[in-house]
Amino acid sequence: MGSPTTAAQDGTRTAAPPPLLLLPDIAPTEAERRAYGGGAVVAVTGAGGYVASHLVARLLAAGATVRACVRSEGAASSHLLELAARYGGALELHAGCDLLVPGSFDAALRGARVVFHTASPFQMAARGQDLLRAAVGGTRNVLSACARVGAASLERVVLTSSVAALHAFVPADRAGESGGPSGRPYTPADWNDVATTSFFPYEHSKAAAERWAWRFVHAASGGKAPVPPGALERAAGGGGAGAAGAAPADDGDDDDESGPARTAAAALSAREGGASGEIAWTLSVVNPAFVLGPPLSSRADGESTNIVCKLLQGGMLGAWPDVHFGACDVRDVALVHALAGAAAAAAGKRLIVAPHRASFGEIVGAVKRDPRLLARVRLPRRAAFYAPMLALSPLLALVGLPAYRLRRTYGVPAATYDCADAEALLRREGGGGGGSSPAWTPLDDTTQDMARALLARGLVRDASA
Repeated sequence: MGSPTTAAQDGTRTAAPPPLLLLPDIAPTEAERRAYGGGAVVAVTGAGGYVASHLVARLLAAGATVRACVRSEGAASSHLLELAARYGGALELHAGCDLLVPGSFDAALRGARVVFHTASPFQMAARGQDLLRAAVGGTRNVLSACARVGAASLERVVLTSSVAALHAFVPADRAGESGGPSGRPYTPADWNDVATTSFFPYEHSKAAAERWAWRFVHAASGGKAPVPPGALERAAGGGGAGAAGAAPADDGDDDDESGPARTAAAALSAREGGASGEIAWTLSVVNPAFVLGPPLSSRADGESTNIVCKLLQGGMLGAWPDVHFGACDVRDVALVHALAGAAAAAAGKRLIVAPHRASFGEIVGAVKRDPRLLARVRLPRRAAFYAPMLALSPLLALVGLPAYRLRRTYGVPAATYDCADAEALLRREGGGGGGSSPAWTPLDDTTQDMARALLARGLVRDASA
């Protein structure tokens, strides 16, 4: 794959950091300093992404040596050099890391203490089979590499999943058993067994990839690694009437009972350095809801960034879709990842990060509550009516909003989630407020900080200019 590019403390190949507004101060927790200080080697897949960039920044600030896995050096990863210049630490750019190329992550993961696998597509409009291939195939290739080359050093793998792995839509998948305003919250024991490659395909890809990961770790550890409830059960699939007649999922042999076990056996038999026996490392999974907050790069290809940019520039025909969802701050998500890689108690856990119930209307309202922001953006004035949205669904399907998604979600209150494990981790490891202080960033702060960053980076045109 070629030699990694290193951004060292001496300034080699580093860029001058942007203004502090764009790259704010980061105060690592004591747990992060203990785990990652002194140059501890960690690897981050998809390092140029929205969440991953915040995670890389935290790890660098804590003193880690970060191996940033990217497909290619260029516009998508150049901001990582700015992060190294701003926060210190040591950054190694490992180009050529492709989710669908076996072995392409080996060099980056060899010798790492913690691997953060954040790379996975978030594109609602992508074809179901393409989403599934990237999500499951990428997880397979990264975890296989961890098993092959991580015997001597690896302690923890942290996988970025989603609340989409808990459920496909609201109200609940199973006739109101969970979620919704009056049902119980979704918990780490819930699994999305309704979605397929043609019915909520993004949600299906997240559930399939996460379940595959737990099965792999269970098999590769000889059943010793802790796993959450339901992780080893076969997905029900099929959807039935709730899935609008969708056929059962066709995931190939990667999703059958023996797929992860076969892959684990092959990886163990090819371990480097003559290592034998099962893996000793454990898995933790972070399940965030819709992620909002200030980006650390000027990339405009993220789903969250695109949507909020449209809201702030009067897009969407001057109206916002009346869609509700769980929400979280990207900085909180990055912190939970970092602490999950450091805390023994996080092994075998699904850490749900979805503290807020939100909607596109509430995002607009949060921006309106800051007069300084209000003068600089062009906000939509009303919610889009359901009937026109449904009539336009053939066109909206091109951007990931087919008719069945509208019928299931439009105007429906957001689900609630049990975030107790993630919140306990924040409080216990010093990342969140103590006592009655909030562990999570308030939604207004998240939204307003995101708007300011988008304006400062030129991703949203300043209407007052």
